Amino acid sequence: MFCSDLGELYRPSKLTSDFSRFTQQKRFDVTFHGLRHTHASLLLKQGVPIQYVSMRLGHENIEITYKTYSHFLPGDDGGSADAWSKLAALPCAVPTMLPAA
Repeated sequence: MFCSDLGELYRPSKLTSDFSRFTQQKRFDVTFHGLRHTHASLLLKQGVPIQYVSMRLGHENIEITYKTYSHFLPGDDGGSADAWSKLAALPCAVPTMLPAA
């Protein structure tokens, strides 16, 4: 919740327009809604459980969060990083092990 200098609650549209004006003055290329995505993405990259992030974002269910942010989950690369590191450790004879095109 945000309030004005007089202690009155900000209307969401007022907060958005004030933030937009601020970012234009400071030459930041971010929207107020973009901060929400950044927040969720950084939490997931740091290993915060997706259930907690989903709750924090107010999503109706975890599936919404997963569909939007699954690419930020640590290790959620289908094992490709491990596979690549094993291939990189092999001797230079790898091309002879590959099938002919």
